[in-house]
Amino acid sequence: MDLFEEWLSKKDGSVMIQRALTAQSYKNVDHSLKDKDISFELATYGDALIKFCYAEIFLDKCKQLSKEIEKYVTDERWVSVIAKHYSLLDFIRYDKNDKSIKKDYVYVKPTKTESGKNKKESPHKYIATAVEAMIGVIYLKTKDLNAITELLISWSKL
Repeated sequence: MDLFEEWLSKKDGSVMIQRALTAQSYKNVDHSLKDKDISFELATYGDALIKFCYAEIFLDKCKQLSKEIEKYVTDERWVSVIAKHYSLLDFIRYDKNDKSIKKDYVYVKPTKTESGKNKKESPHKYIATAVEAMIGVIYLKTKDLNAITELLISWSKL
């Protein structure tokens, strides 16, 4: 059992983990939820930690640091590799009746406008958000950046 699995197993006893695994759409199911009860802010925090750790891992070990980090820090990778590896859909709270939300790990890229900007985010975004939010929670609870870095190293081999 790795660090991510260990923390997923604590979901029932941790408000923070439940928050990390609660998508925006779940507010349609549980109308008492507020923005502070969903994963978005934790995901922003987790995303920053992930990028920092990958920068630490690859600094001076590659030709272009930002390009190397990009290989590992994408919503597509979070959904089709990492979330799938952990069967994360079994843990995420989301509106299961919303037909616009994908309930699999076959990543659909966001649609683009003619100018190349994202018109609409991927219907899998909530899954990628949960991965990032879980990293945020794990760090908030452990303050162990080395453990997060080791987890990310193991993920780079998946």
